[in-house]
Amino acid sequence: MVREIINSGNPILRTVSKEVSRITPEIHILIKDMIDTLKASPIKGVGLAAPQVGVNLRVVIILLKDTKSENIIPLINPQIVSFRGEEEEYEGCLCLPRLYGKVKRHQEVKLKALNEKGEPFVMDLKGLSARVIQHEIDHLDGILFMDRMEDPTQLYYEDLPNLFPTYK
Repeated sequence: MVREIINSGNPILRTVSKEVSRITPEIHILIKDMIDTLKASPIKGVGLAAPQVGVNLRVVIILLKDTKSENIIPLINPQIVSFRGEEEEYEGCLCLPRLYGKVKRHQEVKLKALNEKGEPFVMDLKGLSARVIQHEIDHLDGILFMDRMEDPTQLYYEDLPNLFPTYK
């Protein structure tokens, strides 16, 4: 089922999410719904956190791409255990459609999480995938990407219509 992606004014986006203590059928439904929601979004996102669909739990999904395929990976209680490097790139958010800004993030991260069966695993992520998981974990901690910007005056909207047309 496709769920509604909440907007930036909703207080759940500023709330620290609760850890998942047990993998229940409701967690499986949430993950499936998050995958459906990400795939159905007109704005092509590469990750989604449970708070973005109004659920205060530490669950995220990320889209991993390589040259041959795309995989959506669910992560329960994700935690970054180490990181390397730093770069500043543009980010956007499904809760803030068409709003972008430059954010510094680590280039590489080592992540530990639980899979859908509740089994722990570790992943090494680089580049865009590392950026995405940092962004989604921020959602779990009540942080939006603009909170991480060094210069919030550099936020910009994509495809902003001309609000001040020239009159003759």
